[in-house]
Amino acid sequence: MTIAAIALLLLLMVTTNREGGPVTVRSALGHSAWTTATWIAAAYLARAVGLPAMFWLDRLRLGDVAILGAPGSTLRLGAVGLGLAATAAAWLELGALRRAARVQLPSLVWPAAAFRRFTFYSLGAAVPLTLAYLAAADGLVHPTLLAAALCSLFGVGYLGIAAAFGEAPARAWLGRLRGRPR
Repeated sequence: MTIAAIALLLLLMVTTNREGGPVTVRSALGHSAWTTATWIAAAYLARAVGLPAMFWLDRLRLGDVAILGAPGSTLRLGAVGLGLAATAAAWLELGALRRAARVQLPSLVWPAAAFRRFTFYSLGAAVPLTLAYLAAADGLVHPTLLAAALCSLFGVGYLGIAAAFGEAPARAWLGRLRGRPR
């Protein structure tokens, strides 16, 4: 029901102009109809994946499946199903955007090499993060403080690795943090 209401609202938003009058579906170079169709498809995909995954994963407890600990935890994993659904919908939107961009800009190149580099930086930054988590997993630190420290450690590690490999945005951020202009 909610999805249908959102779809109707989106259709009304895209088929009316600022003065409230009707607009052809091909307005704004025809992108509004494509965008609405993509949003609706992503919403239906999220619902189709999210509801079954949420109900299925809600039967599992974190303590039953945790690799790095959390024995006896009673946290349910239903929200993980919703996260998986959001991820599937995001990949659908990214694929549709990529396809549409190729139609409008045939010379557009998918930056696969950049994605590989960024994945490498993330994996490199995850190594000290995992070691720090294992060292602090004794429960002496409050989970919120531990999460903040681990996220900070990951961010600093990622930024350092990216700057060491010459990524211009990372070097610019380090320059700002050091107080030097770009």
